[in-house]
Amino acid sequence: MAGGKRLGGLKFTKFSNAYMLVYVRVSDWNRVMIPVTKDSIAVYLRERLEAEQREKEKRQKEKQEAHLYCHVRIATDADIAEQVGKSQWFDLVDYDRLPPSRTFRVRKLTLFSDFKKQVASELGVSVDQQRFWVWQKRQNKTYRPTARLKADEEKAMIVDLREHREMVHNTAKHALMDLRLYLEIPWPQDTKVQQPNRQDINLFFKYYDPYTEQFKYIGHRYVAKHFRIQDLFQLLAKLAGLSQDTPLQAYEEIKWDPTVMVESLEPSITISTAQLESGDIIVYQKAVPAAPPQGPDASRAMSKGVIDGAGPDGMEVEQGEQQQQQQQQQQVLQQPQPGRQQQLQTDQQ
Repeated sequence: MAGGKRLGGLKFTKFSNAYMLVYVRVSDWNRVMIPVTKDSIAVYLRERLEAEQREKEKRQKEKQEAHLYCHVRIATDADIAEQVGKSQWFDLVDYDRLPPSRTFRVRKLTLFSDFKKQVASELGVSVDQQRFWVWQKRQNKTYRPTARLKADEEKAMIVDLREHREMVHNTAKHALMDLRLYLEIPWPQDTKVQQPNRQDINLFFKYYDPYTEQFKYIGHRYVAKHFRIQDLFQLLAKLAGLSQDTPLQAYEEIKWDPTVMVESLEPSITISTAQLESGDIIVYQKAVPAAPPQGPDASRAMSKGVIDGAGPDGMEVEQGEQQQQQQQQQQVLQQPQPGRQQQLQTDQQ
């Protein structure tokens, strides 16, 4: 049996056994059944009861006012770097793994400019160094930050960003707005704020070390569309701590569900020709010699580790993908180092 009761001015839930029977001597009745005050309760127990009461009242208030608030969840480059190579291998970040400090509960009628001031206060990043990007779910089931919030959107209220929100429902059936944003700030902290041109796109980079088999996030950079892939190699080598003349191999991470698709990027083609856009991910590694071909398909292997694709009967392609992708299929082998048997094999179209 459970019910509410006040004890010493404190309201708490009473639990008792319905079959409990207590005997009290008549001569002890006045001594046993005396009124209970706060002073009758031990200090440590009173503090615990008061804390539980405050927490319960807070939850009740939040439940009643849930429709007035929304959750704004932000991810930074530091969060991406913390996950990639550890718990996250494809895409950029898993919001469910972010620390609680990355979730802000704000009123829907809050101006976004005021929210930026709150972020500046809690993260120590000035308002003028904050750039917020919205995520877009693509047809291949990947999530990428594709566009910055516009100036008029940053002047509006949180509730006005409806097109960028995700709706969830809690047990109280109140509609909560879950707004997920990528916060571009200088990373590492001593890095200067990037000043992109209107025609530049924002690319994200991951580095794979074929000798140690380590995978990590390097950062993002604004890149002009007329740049060739090889024009990025010196910068990418520097970011990975390599000498600038280190030969590199670059790939575009396209999707991972239901199958992994990574496409090799020819060094001589331009960003525009490769059809890269803001939010795309480039994975690169040191160029390594191809291992000696083995198995029945060894005669088909090429010197750079690229194998000619199977014919139309050699793979299954969904009709929608078949219309969008090129008909020629290739397999890219990323080999840790010569002599190793383990290979990372991915399909590429």
